[in-house]
Amino acid sequence: MAPCSLTSAQVKVGQLNQAMSRDLVVELADGVYQLSAPIQFAAADSGTNGYKVRYVAVAGAQPVLSGGLTVRNWTLYDSQRNIYQAAVPAGFGTRQLYVNGVRAQRARMTLLASTPGDATLGAGASGNAQGYQVTISGMTEWTNVQDIEAVMTDWWFEDRCPVDSISQGEIVLQNPCWTYANTGPRHMQEGFNWLENAYEFLTQPGQWYLNRSSNVIYYMPRPGEELARAQVVAASLEQLVSGSGLLDASGNPQFVQNISFEGLAFAYATWLNPNTSAGFPELQSGVYQDGSIYGHRTPGAVSFSRARNIAFIRDRFVHLGAAGLNFDTGSQGALIEGNVFDDISGGAITIGDPGDNLETDVALQSINHTITNNYTTNTGMEYAGSSAMGWGWGAPSYAANNLVTDNYIHDVMLNLYDGGGVYTLGSGAGTTLVENYLEDIGTPAPCGTSGSEYAGYSAIYHDEGGTLYSDSGNVVSNMRCTGYWVFLQQGDTDIALVNNDVDEDWVIGCPGLTAGTSSCLDANGNSVTGLTIFGSSPGAGALAIMASAGLTTQYQDIKD
Repeated sequence: MAPCSLTSAQVKVGQLNQAMSRDLVVELADGVYQLSAPIQFAAADSGTNGYKVRYVAVAGAQPVLSGGLTVRNWTLYDSQRNIYQAAVPAGFGTRQLYVNGVRAQRARMTLLASTPGDATLGAGASGNAQGYQVTISGMTEWTNVQDIEAVMTDWWFEDRCPVDSISQGEIVLQNPCWTYANTGPRHMQEGFNWLENAYEFLTQPGQWYLNRSSNVIYYMPRPGEELARAQVVAASLEQLVSGSGLLDASGNPQFVQNISFEGLAFAYATWLNPNTSAGFPELQSGVYQDGSIYGHRTPGAVSFSRARNIAFIRDRFVHLGAAGLNFDTGSQGALIEGNVFDDISGGAITIGDPGDNLETDVALQSINHTITNNYTTNTGMEYAGSSAMGWGWGAPSYAANNLVTDNYIHDVMLNLYDGGGVYTLGSGAGTTLVENYLEDIGTPAPCGTSGSEYAGYSAIYHDEGGTLYSDSGNVVSNMRCTGYWVFLQQGDTDIALVNNDVDEDWVIGCPGLTAGTSSCLDANGNSVTGLTIFGSSPGAGALAIMASAGLTTQYQDIKD
């Protein structure tokens, strides 16, 4: 009857949670909770005596924790081009704008459409030590050139580097982004697909541009949009919720723990690091190069580190400008159940850190997480190389005994190349992939080409020294562009593929194999047994797996 703010509720929890004898519940009423700063949790905010502090939506309510800025007072700026403008606060920065809940596209000039496969250079460009030699009509008249971003897509990743200067016939890109983007197996010098974020690039309805010098947003409405009535939100905060434990003087973890979030929505967060000279020179799956050995992972709008027994149940993660939900730095025992992840610039769920393979102390490892009955769609909206769920790097020795089961995975790898429905990297001793249904993997058209030996897509893909996986009872259908149902990278060993059902036996994984039967997978201790090839008519066993994969009955409603 006397409600308080979220921050004052958190203070009250800290006064009551020292010797809990039951769960302590903070109820959130309906409406938008406009955050001016991230809500931060520490060990002192934890549940004690095995009980939880629960942040719960009131029955029937849909509370939204928002990091967005509502943009109002639009006026017509250019009647011929139908461009409107609105003022934003001084110093405001964002990379995302949403009109009536739909993500708008940052103004861009496309030089060459992104296609799967090798990077290519648009507009007759050629790469040099500083950027690109290229001539584009009117390029010396572009304004605020250091806000412009050059983008390249290549195989499994997408590089983004900001412009430093433009002269006739040359675009110089900022460092260290340009340097990092030209190290490793693929180079940004080899590709140039589009330029992004200049007023001059506003040519299509649904595009927008932020002039950071004048603090004005410009937008070209889609047909039927009336900005006087529309809800226009610019993502503002870079993080919505964070929780951080720490190490004591003896090096033992002091966890933030025993907290749950139930029935809440987390919306409208941005991420501004790609605007800096660091850019976004991607390595793989949302990890970008920053000069360190393993790179740095795209952060989560909701993120916990050194956290234990944290739960997210029936929450929504929507309209986010980096990753959605992240657990890292030795977090343990998270429960992520019945959540929706939709319209996210990076990946939906990330677990662990680059370099985790170096951690041998079990107390400091990221282990024992349960991720179940989540509905994930429209991820990688801005950083297309991001996987919906992950993560791992450097063949971590304790990434073992994982269970991936009963998932319905479809319509992935729609933009980039060299990946699949379930992708693993390195050892997975004891990990099993059981009764998953995978279909419609790969881009519909045009198909990429990278040599006759590899179509570029696979439903199940074990990469870089994978060993001791067991894949059984999975169903695979409709691999696009002649993709494979399974791909084993050279160096994979002791992988058992048992009793799987596929519409076509199209595999690769043996030296010299271009296409053929999976019997060749016996090399290096890998084996296929009990394979059923059903063509256009799945058998009863396959149909049962297809019908039961995905959300259980209890959580079917979250798709609505």
